[in-house]
Amino acid sequence: MKTFLLAAAFTTALCLTLFSCDLSTIFGKNSQYITGFVLKAKDNPGLSSDITAAINGTEINLVLPYLYAVDGAAITPTVALTSNATVSPSGSYVVKDGMNLVVTKDGTKYTYTVNTGVDPATLTTTPPLQSYSADQAQNSSLPQDYHAVIYGNGVYLTLPYSLITSGLAVTPTVGLQSGYTISPAGSYTPVDGMTLNVTNTATSALTQYTLHVAADPATSPALPPLQTFTYTAALNSSLSSDIQAAVSGLDVYITLPYAALETQQPLTPTVALESHYTITPSGSYVPIDGMTLALVNSQTMTTTSYTLHVAVSTSTIP
Repeated sequence: MKTFLLAAAFTTALCLTLFSCDLSTIFGKNSQYITGFVLKAKDNPGLSSDITAAINGTEINLVLPYLYAVDGAAITPTVALTSNATVSPSGSYVVKDGMNLVVTKDGTKYTYTVNTGVDPATLTTTPPLQSYSADQAQNSSLPQDYHAVIYGNGVYLTLPYSLITSGLAVTPTVGLQSGYTISPAGSYTPVDGMTLNVTNTATSALTQYTLHVAADPATSPALPPLQTFTYTAALNSSLSSDIQAAVSGLDVYITLPYAALETQQPLTPTVALESHYTITPSGSYVPIDGMTLALVNSQTMTTTSYTLHVAVSTSTIP
């Protein structure tokens, strides 16, 4: 799909800019049994105009908006066939790059391949779920606000040990991209590993996140070697505010501004360690996604390895 996306984007832009041609002249015209494949705006929510696929032999080449190509929204194509022919699947379905369409005519089956690319003009860097937190204002049992780190499709939230063990309900504050809803909503007990379903209301496309819940080390009866990992504005002039990582098991998740990651600026973390432990690397260094943080117990000389996961803050992308 990546190869087709790049080729389609470049060829489309060059063709439309220089020659005002249409995509059917790039990929070829009619095939023998499928003579047309069109996504009509009236049948597909979210489309501002009809999209016509280019058919070349048994290849159907389709450039789609981001929400259809990546977000998993179902399409309802209008397919033109030669007489007495049928196609499967039909109706509405989620199109996937490389999927097959089977045409049956006079008892014989013919297979077509659908190649999809993403319309570059519709690309987005904003995920459906933008923020997730348990704020003291909505949860009187909390001593402070707890902000989750969103890393890919994982939501990593630290909560007080007593709240986790008691199973009390929490009312999270959620930031969603416009046009999306989340389930569950309202007040519920956050369970480690539970699924958060984020749905596009226009297309019904579903994006699933996994909620990871860990106990705040400061409130746990048994403290792990690495208790907190923070980049403070006081020690890092490139940051406008403190940024605290979520420590979950042997993983450390942190979201940093785009500028800091793009320029690979060395940053100085402030770490809280259990007694008798040291950490490597220490001091100032460039945080790299996937790097290892080694904690050594000076009494037993045993090493506990953590993995640092670094994500970019989407709100800082220019």
